[in-house]
Amino acid sequence: MYEYSPLLHKIYPTFDELFRLMSNASRIDYINRDPRPYLYALNRMTEVNGRIRGHIYTRSAAIRSWDWNIISTDKKNTILADNALNRLRPVINMILKYYVRCPLYGCFGIGLTWNFIEGIGNVPTPKAYDIYSLEQVGDGVMLLSDDGLLKKSALIRPEDGNNSIIFATDGLMYAGGALRSVSIREVLLLMAQLEWANFIKKIKGIIQGILQAGATVEERNVVEEVLRNVARNEYILTDELVQFKFEQVTGGSGQSFKEFVDGINNDNAIAILGQANTPQLPSSGGSYAALKVQLMVSDAISWQDINGIESVINEQLLKYDYALNSGTGDIPYEFKFDISEEKDKEKEMAVITEALKAGIKLKLSEVYANIGYTEPIEGDGILEPIPSLGSIPTQSSLNPPATIGA
Repeated sequence: MYEYSPLLHKIYPTFDELFRLMSNASRIDYINRDPRPYLYALNRMTEVNGRIRGHIYTRSAAIRSWDWNIISTDKKNTILADNALNRLRPVINMILKYYVRCPLYGCFGIGLTWNFIEGIGNVPTPKAYDIYSLEQVGDGVMLLSDDGLLKKSALIRPEDGNNSIIFATDGLMYAGGALRSVSIREVLLLMAQLEWANFIKKIKGIIQGILQAGATVEERNVVEEVLRNVARNEYILTDELVQFKFEQVTGGSGQSFKEFVDGINNDNAIAILGQANTPQLPSSGGSYAALKVQLMVSDAISWQDINGIESVINEQLLKYDYALNSGTGDIPYEFKFDISEEKDKEKEMAVITEALKAGIKLKLSEVYANIGYTEPIEGDGILEPIPSLGSIPTQSSLNPPATIGA
């Protein structure tokens, strides 16, 4: 596995180091540039920073929380879709686990080794490429060596039909993704925290010596010596003629520093999750509006992940699998997330019942969809409704279709 030795024993790169690594990874000459040191620095940040790692885990968990399926476009023949699901489930689960690398680092990829299994067909064995093994160039990727010497494959594009890899990129010509901006803020924050700790250690408060009227020169000299001893020993002994006053200088600046830290943390949370920490929203004026905007951004990021994953699976994985196991032509099934909102079935039933009583005609398929059930097809075992219990009228035979009336 690739390692960038200058960072092995450091928490973060310095600000100058980070910009140098970023600049080298962003060179126009993508054939000879080496993005691995920069990607190593980005990944190091996610390892040592619990907050950033937690945000990434949250986004990844959100992707994997959605239900999904391979759905046949022909409801009367689901065998091909079911077989594809059995062959591809491990690959799809790996895609859901690692796809988050695409928006965060710029790309992700999974290698596929196809093996024929009697009675099942050609089945892929997946292996996720690590962060340092891929570099995106627009919508394509190049494979990188994982040792010290830089070696690159030819550019691979989605339209090439290379069934040994499935991948996605953020479309940019250089590596880094959303973590480019996050890394700048994190290094800036670390520098500020170190400076703040040094400031607190040195200052702790300014000491003012107060001399009563009539103090002699000797007493003034004693005060100066005592002030020096306070800085060294952190205690003082004086007579009643001399007073000391400790002026706090860190109070106002401490609040400003907290606001600075909170601002960076919120910006990074928005970059990764699409929303900041809600307890840190403004306490008065505009907090509800800010929250609504953040939820909209978060929803947009979720849709981006959903659409990206569906595109990778349908346009690459299912395409390769169908070609190897079934032949050419249109694929009679597709991968889809179940993104339907949870419905109150009891409320939906009440609405349907009242609509029927009012003489409103309803489509049978929409009735089934709204109460969360699939419409039966010919040959399915059917539980007949009992009119006396106020059940929705339906039909046991779906040929020909009927319209439900009042």
